[in-house]
Amino acid sequence: MRLFGLFRKKPIKQEYKPITLNAEEQKIFERLKDAPVKVERRPTPKREDRQLKAEECFFLPGGKAICSLSELLNHIKTLNDGDFSWLVLSRKQDIQNWIISMLGKPVLAEQLIQCHSKQKFIKTLDQWLSGRVNLEEQLSRDEDFYQMLDILKYKFEDVKEDVRQARKQGINTFIPQTKLMNIKPKIDFAEVKQDKAELGRISSKLDEIEDDLEFEKKEGKNVRAET
Repeated sequence: MRLFGLFRKKPIKQEYKPITLNAEEQKIFERLKDAPVKVERRPTPKREDRQLKAEECFFLPGGKAICSLSELLNHIKTLNDGDFSWLVLSRKQDIQNWIISMLGKPVLAEQLIQCHSKQKFIKTLDQWLSGRVNLEEQLSRDEDFYQMLDILKYKFEDVKEDVRQARKQGINTFIPQTKLMNIKPKIDFAEVKQDKAELGRISSKLDEIEDDLEFEKKEGKNVRAET
């Protein structure tokens, strides 16, 4: 099954075009825009982090052995951006093959191969280890619609919080915030229709918003550096 959001193009700065809703969407948006997202908070157990045998470990340049996903995560956290690019980004294909062949996690491997920054790599690994199942993984299993819907709502709240925190830090969040305004009505439509494909498209939109936010963060850093 196709994994939604795995082949997105790198965001580029472009002139903003306002998002428009049709009449039916506008009615729902006006009715629901201030309503909280109701999500049943169920505890999610952490995934088992299998420790591999010595001969199954992944070896980084210099001889550093990585024998579990938590070891990979903890080691990446200690790297600066330059070392991350050299040790991890340039070897993503090898890491992907190792995760598939030794750990049997093809969906996680596909998600990591699409991570182009240290922050995204850490976030993806951390979410997986903490038991927060990604919507793409859920779709690949063809699970119950309402389970997928709950996961999407969690993701929506996470992105909203990321945007809120960025705004507090003085980052330009106009485009991400505006795009977020269109998400909740689409979630409600998908819930009424029980449309799994639409959930996937919404998930991709949320990924796009996160990419926009990362771009604005980098732009903000560049502006501060120039001044």
